[in-house]
Amino acid sequence: MKILPFLPIPDEKAIKLSRRLHFISRRLAKLTPALDKNLLQARLNVNAVDYIALSIFSTAFMFFFISFITFLLFVLLNESIDVSLRYGIIFGIVAALSAAFYSMMRPKVRAGVRRQLIERDLPFALRHLLLKIRSGSTLYEGISSVAKANYGLVSEELSEVVEEVKLGAPFQDSLKNLASRTSSETMKTIIYQIVNAVQTGANLEQILRQIVNSTTELQKAQLSSYVNELNFWTMMYMVLAVIAPSLGVSFLLFGIALLNLPIPSYFVFILLFFLIFFEYSFIKFLKSRRPVVYL
Repeated sequence: MKILPFLPIPDEKAIKLSRRLHFISRRLAKLTPALDKNLLQARLNVNAVDYIALSIFSTAFMFFFISFITFLLFVLLNESIDVSLRYGIIFGIVAALSAAFYSMMRPKVRAGVRRQLIERDLPFALRHLLLKIRSGSTLYEGISSVAKANYGLVSEELSEVVEEVKLGAPFQDSLKNLASRTSSETMKTIIYQIVNAVQTGANLEQILRQIVNSTTELQKAQLSSYVNELNFWTMMYMVLAVIAPSLGVSFLLFGIALLNLPIPSYFVFILLFFLIFFEYSFIKFLKSRRPVVYL
């Protein structure tokens, strides 16, 4: 997966090219101390200085690209050079600000997506681990079995633990490393509970059973909360995406006709674009609120 989707060239070449901007990105990196942690949790495989430099590069590219495309579009619509250039700069600035905001939020959002995917499969992976412990396997053997199974990002994270142990790292240290780099607070808590149980000699099977029950109940509570929240967002969708655009366009056209204002030929297309964009964004927002669970 690309580090940033707005880069016109491969990531490796973009990183080399954007290193000329390190004199700016180093200063900005000091203002965002949490960025390195978010990049690690998002698995973007780049440090904060390089990422900020890439963000500046992609923002500049979006400005010039959208400005040029908009300028050509308005020229083809028989607008003057001055008007076309003005619209090109305006749309370019909007695109650049959008790209900068997206770049700033991407590590945190991607880390959040990974957290949801981990917590979706976590109860099933824990049940698998519990069955292995019940059958007499050691904790390492159980984790190795889960790592080889198909539990999505949970298996991927545990595979890194197994690889570290094979390379000579202590098993408990590898688990602590997993807890420090994962974006899931639930998984982090579970890892530390397992490590503490091993260190104190507690009944691991009983602790795992309690953890499985608590994670399952947590997912049920999240689903119930979403159902209650969905009623409110359904009403908001009817108001903002159906009633408001209809009345808004009606009042807008009435005001334009009353004041006898000239309407450009492309006004309807711009209005339609913003309406479609708003409805698409609202639907994506509703989908993002849905908890990612398998029950």
